[in-house]
Amino acid sequence: MACIVRQVHAVRTASIVQENRVPPAVLSFFDNFNKKVDTAGSKRVSNRSRRDGVKNTEDKSTVWIYGDKEKVWQAITDAEKLTQWYAPGSPWEIPNLKTGEKVIFTLKPNKYNHLREDLPLTLTIKDVVPYEKFSLYVELHDTILTFNMKENDNGIEVTINSGGYNESLANLKALVEGKALPYLEWFW
Repeated sequence: MACIVRQVHAVRTASIVQENRVPPAVLSFFDNFNKKVDTAGSKRVSNRSRRDGVKNTEDKSTVWIYGDKEKVWQAITDAEKLTQWYAPGSPWEIPNLKTGEKVIFTLKPNKYNHLREDLPLTLTIKDVVPYEKFSLYVELHDTILTFNMKENDNGIEVTINSGGYNESLANLKALVEGKALPYLEWFW
């Protein structure tokens, strides 16, 4: 969840924070999903491409990975692998990889999210299409987080349905390709 690094600084409604005992900064975590349309009603098309292969627009983040679909799929759907790259050190619990199953992601305090204690988030698996799509419903913010995979050019393109996941996707790419994670220190 590298997007936390950039998204946790906004403040949400104080009453929601008090009722749920959730820091205001964490509530802004999913705000990026709601910022897909500009004032003219058209999608923004600013596209940044980085040297690590990650591309970002306001409505999606994409990375191209040299690797086979099995390794990429495992990195996206296995709790141990997700804990390594998504928000390194923040554990995932995925008891069963089936639609409707509950998943727990425990966001650990770090220098970017302003948490004082662990924050467990409950997610529900919405879609599991092996080697194509893995999506989770995030109850805290009534949002769906989707990982799409597409095989092409001797590799796999992975897209997340929101911008702001550059660091996480760079970590995913490094993990699958057997390299050191470039954004490991961001989370401690």
